[in-house]
Amino acid sequence: VGLGLCYYELGKKEKNPGKIKKARKCFERALDLDPNEVNALMALVVMDLADAAQIEDDYDDTLMPSGNEVQKEKQNKTEIIARAIGRLQKAYELEDKNPNVLNHLANHYFIRNDYKMAFDLARKSSGALKKKGKYRKG
Repeated sequence: VGLGLCYYELGKKEKNPGKIKKARKCFERALDLDPNEVNALMALVVMDLADAAQIEDDYDDTLMPSGNEVQKEKQNKTEIIARAIGRLQKAYELEDKNPNVLNHLANHYFIRNDYKMAFDLARKSSGALKKKGKYRKG
């Protein structure tokens, strides 16, 4: 997972898609070795959501694609988001008090306009971070 994070950060900083692909492979390999590795799951959630957002951004940078291309892109985006949500759900099932998981879930519910759930999850995430900080100090 650590190597994947390094590749991901370098790939973002250098705008190098090759390093970002290597990062994804590292996270996927971590899951091959341990399917319950929450950090790898969450890294892939972040990468998937960034990929889905990029599909939307590509429309701004190019001429509007044809109707069939738009449908394919929408389908691809839907599949990517579904994969990310599935991974997020699994991460929550594995570690329901993980602040990173709770924060991403809060973002998901906020986007879905479920503000009560988003607030509750954000509050739990904040509480989990405070507890984690006390544990490290003590």
